[in-house]
Amino acid sequence: MRITTSSAVALLVGLCTALIGLGLYREAQLRNAEIRTAESEASNLARSLLQHAEESIELADTALIGIVHRLESDGLARRRSPACKAFST
Repeated sequence: MRITTSSAVALLVGLCTALIGLGLYREAQLRNAEIRTAESEASNLARSLLQHAEESIELADTALIGIVHRLESDGLARRRSPACKAFST
């Protein structure tokens, strides 16, 4: 059996096409995996930022409640103290 030049070229083109197709498929799979990883990391970061913001607001709220309580219990005389003046300026 003799292989002609055109048969050899067709076989070579077919093999190259198959290798390129497999390479593209592999790259697409890797890209999809990277996208899923990035989405997961972005979601975790957003959740972490939300938790940090909630804790910061809660801390500020606690501090303000303490200030309000002190002003209510000590009256306005405390507000005129030098420490309070320094705090307000």
